[in-house]
Amino acid sequence: MLQLKELGGVETKDRGRIDEIAADFLTDYRLNQRKSLKKAEQVTEHLKSDFRGYRITQITTPKIQVYIEHRLSKAVEGRRLGSG
Repeated sequence: MLQLKELGGVETKDRGRIDEIAADFLTDYRLNQRKSLKKAEQVTEHLKSDFRGYRITQITTPKIQVYIEHRLSKAVEGRRLGSG
């Protein structure tokens, strides 16, 4: 039997994959008519592109840190290209 955990108000299976969790998360946003739905959709697309196929339990702190560094470097690069 899979245990359930709560993630952002959405109950998820311990062994769920990021794609499934993101879909549940966005469904919750839609059902509750959250104003930040567009931003949530953007963020989940970025997460899914980097963590597609991963089980939630496989997404560790070091992997999240690499993801953050990658996103920050892309943002800085985008700003540099935009100002030149």
